[in-house]
Amino acid sequence: MKYSVIKHNKNGRYRRTYDGYLDHHWLNVLDKQCEYTDNHEDADFSILPIVWEPEYEYDEKLNKIKFNNIVMLDFLEFGCGTWPDPRYYTSHSIFGYKFDMYDGFMNREVQYKLLHDNINLHLSEHVCVYFKRELSKLLDMTDISVPVLPADFINTFNSYEPVTENEFWERGLDLLYIWGRSSQDRVKMYAKIFGEMDRYGHNMYSSEKQYEEGVIKDKRDSGILLLHKEWFERCNFMKYQSNSRCVIDLYGAGMKCFRTIESTINSISFKQDLSNLKHAYDWIDGENCIFLKNHNESNVLDVNESSNIIHHYIRGNGKDDLYQIYLKSCDINLKYRNDTYLSNYFIPNIIDNLK
Repeated sequence: MKYSVIKHNKNGRYRRTYDGYLDHHWLNVLDKQCEYTDNHEDADFSILPIVWEPEYEYDEKLNKIKFNNIVMLDFLEFGCGTWPDPRYYTSHSIFGYKFDMYDGFMNREVQYKLLHDNINLHLSEHVCVYFKRELSKLLDMTDISVPVLPADFINTFNSYEPVTENEFWERGLDLLYIWGRSSQDRVKMYAKIFGEMDRYGHNMYSSEKQYEEGVIKDKRDSGILLLHKEWFERCNFMKYQSNSRCVIDLYGAGMKCFRTIESTINSISFKQDLSNLKHAYDWIDGENCIFLKNHNESNVLDVNESSNIIHHYIRGNGKDDLYQIYLKSCDINLKYRNDTYLSNYFIPNIIDNLK
């Protein structure tokens, strides 16, 4: 099959998409499975990626192209100031079809209102399927005329075999938490765990050097590594994750983040509750991950109860369940490996919906 990518920002100084993640983990891998073309009318399907872009201005020349099938790939995130409101789950943000976000997004970001209107008036007749990252299970989709399916963060990593139970328990870390400040819940969770050092135990490290001295050199076990990293600091997370039984993954600028998948690579993820979002492959609390709790009627993390959950699994009786959860975590994680996800989920759902 042939595919093209719709570059709809006429000010965009890039070849296919502004977003490096989509370009690297999706399009570069898709190139190996489908034939890429710049000719939209010759393509079996054309991907329209929606991400944040600077200097955005919709290219109206697209309205005259006779697309065969448009595949919407919507990875837009609305920021950590939006998802704490429970209306996040019941408000539509389906570009070209229904957009009723409660926070005035379209009034602030007028350029995206033009994108919405142009898709609705000129491109929607060509759309065959809509993939959306932040897709709620609680939405009423009866007014949407195309299939809307979840899109997920996927990742490029080598295939692997799960370690044996003995190897799992030989790891030096019980818990790894590498976080950036895109959500205040991340800050509060860090403070809560660090502040409870006497409860968790004193093998707690807050720098890479401390880890090297305490875990690698002195061979202390049952450690907890807490690393705050800003966006400009790059950290080889797998160096630490391959030596950790569990990893914390909290919401960021959206409820789905890079860490949603990264945290499950050959480990177990403590995830801020994702049960109300749609995924290609479901995250199930106590089976292939462990959910941390939000406050009732809110999407804000309950740090006290979440700390109790973490403590139960790494210091209490929940430890007995970890290896079986780890095996299921590896199983679902490998389904989100990008080439597997594209060939088993993304492309088949496109083929099923071609016009």
